[in-house]
Amino acid sequence: MIKFSKDEFIEELVAEMDGYEEITKDHKQTFLANLDKYIETTKDKNKRISKSANSITIKLEDESELFEIVDKYYSAIVNEELDLYWLNWKL
Repeated sequence: MIKFSKDEFIEELVAEMDGYEEITKDHKQTFLANLDKYIETTKDKNKRISKSANSITIKLEDESELFEIVDKYYSAIVNEELDLYWLNWKL
């Protein structure tokens, strides 16, 4: 299991997104806004998001999950299915 602070998690996602020309700055901003909304409002039943007074920690099974998040987002952009991507999005 890998643990990231919220900021580290975002940095890793953006770094991975930077590898795709099709993921524009606007796509990244939209992704990060939706991710932030999800983190702040989710009732995380899987305990993948831990919130304390001063920090938020995100837990993934391994680094491949990070790549999978970005790869699915890339596919949604290319296939023009962004609405479907966010419809039932979960961490």
